[in-house]
Amino acid sequence: MYWTILYIVVYLVFNRLLTDASKVRLVDGKSFHENGVDIYEGRLQVFFYNEWGNVCDDEFTQRSAKVVCGMLGFYGNAIAIANTYKNGNKRIVLDNVKCNGREKDIMNCQHQGWGTHDCSHEEDIGVRCEQTWRLSKSTEGFVEIHIIDSYIPVCNTNYSGKKICQSLGLVESNKIVGVVPATSKTRRFVDISCTGEEQILSQCTRTIIKYGVCENGLSAFKCLTQKLTNGTTSYNGRLEIYHEGRKGSVCDDGFGDNEASVVCRYLGLSWNGRFSYEFKDWTEGSNYLLDDIDCTGREANILSCKHTSWNSHNCDQKHREDVGIQCLPDEITLTLEGGNNENEGIAQILLGKQRTNICSLGFEREDAFVFCRELNNDCRNVIVVSGTQYSSSTEYIYQEAFHCNGSEAKIINCPRYSIKCPSDSKVAVVCDPTLPSVTLEVPSPLIVNEPVNLTCTATGGSPSPNIWWNCCNNNNRTYVIQSENQIKSVLEIIPSRRCNAATCTCFVHHTETTFPEIQKAEQLVIYYPVRDDLNVTAPILTEHQSSILTCEVSDGNPLPDIWWTCSGIPYDNVTSVVTHNSSSSTLYLTPTVDYHNKTCTCIGRQFNTTFEDISEPTVLHVLYSVNEVEVSSTNLIVGIRSYLICRVTGGNPEPVAKWICDGKFQKSYEIRSLEAVLALMSFIPTSAHHDQQCTCVVSQPGTNFKEVHQLLVLRVTSLPTSTTKEMITGNTTELWSNT
Repeated sequence: MYWTILYIVVYLVFNRLLTDASKVRLVDGKSFHENGVDIYEGRLQVFFYNEWGNVCDDEFTQRSAKVVCGMLGFYGNAIAIANTYKNGNKRIVLDNVKCNGREKDIMNCQHQGWGTHDCSHEEDIGVRCEQTWRLSKSTEGFVEIHIIDSYIPVCNTNYSGKKICQSLGLVESNKIVGVVPATSKTRRFVDISCTGEEQILSQCTRTIIKYGVCENGLSAFKCLTQKLTNGTTSYNGRLEIYHEGRKGSVCDDGFGDNEASVVCRYLGLSWNGRFSYEFKDWTEGSNYLLDDIDCTGREANILSCKHTSWNSHNCDQKHREDVGIQCLPDEITLTLEGGNNENEGIAQILLGKQRTNICSLGFEREDAFVFCRELNNDCRNVIVVSGTQYSSSTEYIYQEAFHCNGSEAKIINCPRYSIKCPSDSKVAVVCDPTLPSVTLEVPSPLIVNEPVNLTCTATGGSPSPNIWWNCCNNNNRTYVIQSENQIKSVLEIIPSRRCNAATCTCFVHHTETTFPEIQKAEQLVIYYPVRDDLNVTAPILTEHQSSILTCEVSDGNPLPDIWWTCSGIPYDNVTSVVTHNSSSSTLYLTPTVDYHNKTCTCIGRQFNTTFEDISEPTVLHVLYSVNEVEVSSTNLIVGIRSYLICRVTGGNPEPVAKWICDGKFQKSYEIRSLEAVLALMSFIPTSAHHDQQCTCVVSQPGTNFKEVHQLLVLRVTSLPTSTTKEMITGNTTELWSNT
């Protein structure tokens, strides 16, 4: 029983050890394909007890590296790398690893035990694994993997043709040329499954099937040994060739259009090609693989042409003699891009799905005619314009110039010659240019100091015109909005008083055509409040005489409506008149004494605005005649000082009262109060004054009122001396009573 339990424990521990240690990986390294071989290298890490750890380089040899690479599915060369991948951040878990190379798991090799070591991270070991792949017929056929000493076919290759060719270091052809179905069990093969994200083919999941059925058959691929690089399109570039896992350039000695045509046909681009001095590498150190190539032009591949032996040449070391090729499309599809209308834009050639701009160097009106006629048979007029006003989705430039005479049916029929065209030299054309329709959006009225936008829109027409505003303030901000078939110029304006009635003009101009300039103008209407006071004219009024009060203003837009209102008094009529430059109101009234010191107010209002009302009050001043004149006297007694009294009430202006006796004005003095004016004449009567007539004359200077005359006949009395004192006292009392 004891030995049975011990056996089970040992078995479980040993089995756990084998299971958990059967994972290895290479980190902080690189993976790439070189000369037909996949290479994967990095710092070695082993997984055990849910932990990844590094391995020390003590006694670690190529045989141990072979076991690691076998665990990763690599069956080529295996190399132990010391001093390159040191200083890892995982703890060291294995040391003194010794393998004979036949183990299936690194944990089956000799070592000191998990976690036991006497190393530092300066001794972390790295491993390089290699795996060879190929196509069964050099550059085409089935994919095969090299295992031990033979190549084994690969089944279920779910990589695209492009990926397969790139993974094998060849040029893609983007197509599978055939599939050989498997209808029965075959000898061993490798079943492979890729996600498409792998950097090298060896990173795909692989299973070796010793005997079985390849369900999806064996896919055959075709890859190329030549390609064009450093070009502006897929139709041109520097010729690069592949040979025995190496890639290099071709020297241009003896290379011409025949040789270029063979390359273009081999690449499936076109029937004809042209040799070009463009597209050189210009880097130091040449890697010319072929030189002195001589073709008749009928060969299927330049490798079938006469040439020097491989790697033999007499060319310079700075790639100044690289072969450049421009393949001439057998058919060209034309298009325009970036225009506001379908008949304008950057002139382009479609090479497959690749847009390629036509060079502006040497592109004349005759070339544009042929281009536009090929796009539209009804084209009657063309213009060549600057390509800077249009946008292009590509910077590629077709490196040939056209030299049409204008009669060709297609632009490919025009003579062409190779050029070196910079990427910013794009030509733009307008087929059948047309004038746009122009509309203005100018709000009316505008309110002073309230920002507003004026919009000028040019719709249709080609090419797209320049558009701008000229308005009363030159410092207004303007911006342009361009959309399909339309361009707008928006003027941001803050209206001022001086801009009222100013004319704002939108200019639409085609700089590269003979079209006349279009001008659209609109006169601004700007509302602003009255800045000046109302001008009120109120004369001095005269009682019972018809009079007028006027109110006028010549400021503000719109001119205000003005009218009169009087508080507590009637008036005859009010009339208001608004002319083109002023507004006025007239108040008609026939005043009475009650109108004096009353207030009438002129009011102005700018209707259809939010401006505040304005007003100007005026106090009426009415002239009116005296109301009553009373004359009297104290007791007239001979020898006693007596007084004649003239009392006047009412009147504006205040009346002036004087006494006249015997036709002569007498000296008198006035006493004025709020209620009346008194004129007093003082004298000592004699008996001669008896029955004398004296008159109080009342006048209102500065008026047309008639003088008022009030007659007083004097009655003088003689008294005894004894009563004289009593009469003096009586006269004084009577005088104060009257005044």
